[in-house]
Amino acid sequence: MGSNGLWLTEWLSEAVSLAPGMRVLDLGCGTAVSSILLAKEFGPRVWAADLWISPSDNWDCLGESGLEESVMPLRAEAHELPFADGCPPPTHLRPRPRRSPKPKPAREAVCVL
Repeated sequence: MGSNGLWLTEWLSEAVSLAPGMRVLDLGCGTAVSSILLAKEFGPRVWAADLWISPSDNWDCLGESGLEESVMPLRAEAHELPFADGCPPPTHLRPRPRRSPKPKPAREAVCVL
């Protein structure tokens, strides 16, 4: 969906130090390919959040990749995420325009928490 998410994820990984034990929110992940890449290459725990793609479909892809323990798919609307008061803000964002049934384009972000 949209731009080449793998290329953008690799580009982001050059600017961000990712390591096992870190937590990453891949917001607007689409089919979770970027989430799978992050987990496989760098070892963080990744939450693959998308509004339009079913978490069940992404879960099936994760089963094929063997990353069920590293990537958690979920359906989420970015404006309605229940972050706690005082939660530190995301430190890195990766914009990615994507086709959307809504009039304004959706955005993708990888948040390293």
